[in-house]
Amino acid sequence: MQHFETHVQGPANVSIASSQVNQALTVSDSAWGDKVSAVLDAVTQAIGALTADESEQVAQLVDEARQGVSAQEPTRTRQALIALGGFLKDVSSGALGGILSTQVLALVALFS
Repeated sequence: MQHFETHVQGPANVSIASSQVNQALTVSDSAWGDKVSAVLDAVTQAIGALTADESEQVAQLVDEARQGVSAQEPTRTRQALIALGGFLKDVSSGALGGILSTQVLALVALFS
């Protein structure tokens, strides 16, 4: 069972994108790090099939996500996964990128 708690500090009618709002995300699924790491391992294995430029960018995004997992920082991890999923979803990364993007972006649901 997963329990998510979001705390917004600021008026309820203020946009989340506003600089006047602080949002903290609490994820109580103790296995979220393991789930993220497993998908990041799959992405890492597939890096060799990408072009050199794509491989470098994906490796940087994977590293950022792994740092978020290691530090137990769900918000940082979520941001890295969104960036990684968006990059892999780009047409230039082909069918493999599309498959990996679907897996990576599915993890974002752990944090919303």
